[in-house]
Amino acid sequence: MASVQEGLFGVTSQEKVLFFNSRFGAYFIHQSLLNKTDLSLSDVFRKPQLYEAFRRVLETKDTQKITVKLNTLIDSQARHFMISLTPLRRAKDQEVYGVIGVFHDITDIKLAEKIRIDFVENASHELRTPLTSVKGYLDTAQEDIKNGQYQQAGQFLDIVSRNVTRLIELVNDLLSLSTLDSNAELKLEMMEPLVISNQVVSELAPMAAAKNQAIRIVGQVPPFLADTSKVDQVLRNLVSNAIKYGPEGKMIQVRWETGGPRTVLLKVIDEGPGIPEEHHSRLFERFYRVDRGRSRDIGGTGLGLAIVKHIMEIHGGEVRVKSQPGQGSEFVCQFPVKNG
Repeated sequence: MASVQEGLFGVTSQEKVLFFNSRFGAYFIHQSLLNKTDLSLSDVFRKPQLYEAFRRVLETKDTQKITVKLNTLIDSQARHFMISLTPLRRAKDQEVYGVIGVFHDITDIKLAEKIRIDFVENASHELRTPLTSVKGYLDTAQEDIKNGQYQQAGQFLDIVSRNVTRLIELVNDLLSLSTLDSNAELKLEMMEPLVISNQVVSELAPMAAAKNQAIRIVGQVPPFLADTSKVDQVLRNLVSNAIKYGPEGKMIQVRWETGGPRTVLLKVIDEGPGIPEEHHSRLFERFYRVDRGRSRDIGGTGLGLAIVKHIMEIHGGEVRVKSQPGQGSEFVCQFPVKNG
């Protein structure tokens, strides 16, 4: 029983503790209870739902399953448990003399469920916003055309076109994340950092020129093993974000540095408004936005940084942000350098 990963806990029909394994003890048995000779169910648990479940098994002599949230000794956060309660019977006469509880920690499962629910809600919301706009302007344009009014048709079609473009970007980002989740294989090759940087920056130059921004590529590092197409995605997302969120007439830097004997650093530095520290820990979550309204106005999907984080993790690296309000932002991607 000591090696079982679930917590095991047995009580008699008089609700006295029969036994518990080490996992259960780590969760629920405080040091002050270890020396108590006559430990009872109420000494260990004060939660009425759990207490009643044990009593119900003793009364009905049937197995019960419950899901309950309990405080534990291993961390400050309450954890979710699926508990299976089974009557203990004597072999010779099948008389019930106690109850055994198997405590299965499902906190991670609950967290995954919440992430999935939040993801579906956020994705639905992000899709609904441009679709509502498209539907509204198309209906209005259709009505105007029926009445022979064409003055605003061009303006309406421009708005529809922008929202369709946003939908395409959103779907493409969702597909990218799905691909990264389901197929994390890398096509490793010797990648030239400055070559790929020049390629990405040249393609994004018109976007920067529209805001009178300059993009400067700095640094010299040797080629290293990486998936070129995925590094392209990282650069494209970080530089395009710097352009979108940065003010007009400012500088953006793409800087490559050697971080150590086996580390290459990619830094994308802007002179934008900066990001308050309370947002840093959640910045790379899917659909997380520092300013929801402003992000949508400039065309962000809310998925770019989540894609960057995914790509860095499957490379065995990491991404982090350094930023303060009014002092711009610096996104740092750390690539491990592999032999061969």
